[in-house]
This record gives sequence, C-alpha cells and structure tokens, in this order.
Amino acid sequence: MLVIPIEPHPLSLMVLRRLFETIGRVRRLNPRLQVLGFLPTKVHHSSRLASDMIETLREQFPDVPLLPSIPLSVKGAESIAEHSSILQYMPRSPLSVAYREAARIIEQRVGSVAHV
Repeated sequence: MLVIPIEPHPLSLMVLRRLFETIGRVRRLNPRLQVLGFLPTKVHHSSRLASDMIETLREQFPDVPLLPSIPLSVKGAESIAEHSSILQYMPRSPLSVAYREAARIIEQRVGSVAHV
C-alpha cells in the first residue's frame, strides 16, 4: 500500500510522472503494490494556486483518489520543536483533525483491500 504525500506546488506535480514510472518498475517485483491515494499536505486553503494544483492532480491522475487535505499550519512546526506529535501537542487543532480524518480513510481503504 502506498500513500503519496504531495505539496500542491508546480514542482511537486512535475516529479509525479517519474514517481509513477518508478512505481511501475516496483510493480514488476511486487504486482500487489497499490496506490491508496494522494495526501495533499501544507495546503493553504485560501490559495488559488493550491486549488489549481489539486484540480490538476484530479485531471492528470483520475484513477488515484485524493485523501483529505492537510492544511498548512505553524502548529506542525511548533509540535516538532516541542518533540511531540501534533496529535499530542494540539489534539483539537484543525491540523490534528485533518490528520485523524486522513488516517481514518487510509485505515478503511487498507482494511477493505486486506479483506479481498
């Protein structure tokens, strides 16, 4: 199972073709490798660039699901400075909520694939 974290930035999108070429080579060795989805990170929700990049992801990779976006937040850096996870540092912050939601969906997808 593979989750691809991606920052909605033009340079990030440029490397995806090469990443999927690598995934194709890995699949020759492990045909069961599955991409669970893109995990957009450091997303500035009011940014038009971020919205455009996420829309481009949808258009260029229609078969790869998009997981819930992880917002850009200084709280993530603060938690690292405190040697803590964001879930411990600020468990009710929008950043923690977003990570929990993404984890819940990943867990569901892994569970549904594991039972096939």
